[in-house]
Amino acid sequence: MAETPSESISADKVVVWYSSSEQSISATMADFLNDNGVTPSVRTLYFIDAMGRFPIKEFCQLLPPQENGALFENVRVMASLDLGELIDVVGKIAQFTQVARSAHSRDPVKSPSPQVLVFLRGLDVMFRNTALRDQSRAHLLLRDIMLRLRMIAKSSTSTTKTIVLFPAFHNTNESSADASQPPSKKHKMNPSSLNNNSLAAYISKYYADRIVVLGKP
Repeated sequence: MAETPSESISADKVVVWYSSSEQSISATMADFLNDNGVTPSVRTLYFIDAMGRFPIKEFCQLLPPQENGALFENVRVMASLDLGELIDVVGKIAQFTQVARSAHSRDPVKSPSPQVLVFLRGLDVMFRNTALRDQSRAHLLLRDIMLRLRMIAKSSTSTTKTIVLFPAFHNTNESSADASQPPSKKHKMNPSSLNNNSLAAYISKYYADRIVVLGKP
């Protein structure tokens, strides 16, 4: 049986998730937010997309707004059309997270440990939009963004995870269908020749701690 990212990324900083299932994506976000008060933490969900495709219908079915108004206040939906906009968004997330961690260090009782989950969808679109103007800059920004996301996750007092979403059909490794696995590090890849499928493989190889395949049509 396939694992969901919420089950498989407990120690992971960056996860590549191949999924086209809005229901599964929404369930992972809802599970993160709805901790039922078990852990005294401040949970913030960032959903970043190239075209603002937040699965609002499926999400609201799992967390009805009338009953979960407080949880909705912890959801940040952001749009980034290219990597230039994305690196600005990642910078804001890093700043917010650092402020929350500092507050927790000063007064752990008053300021619970911050827990952050970043969903990043449409990275292929952002990369393509940037590369059309300047391919070299696109590669530099991609590297900086992924390194920043990994750096944000380095903390002993809080948890920050990034799930990079790619459509299920971008997964070219048929043997990994419906599975959770560490990325392969065997073959070298040339970042200058990235397309949609190889971009996903590139992120998986060099920046992801785990690959999850779920909801493949």
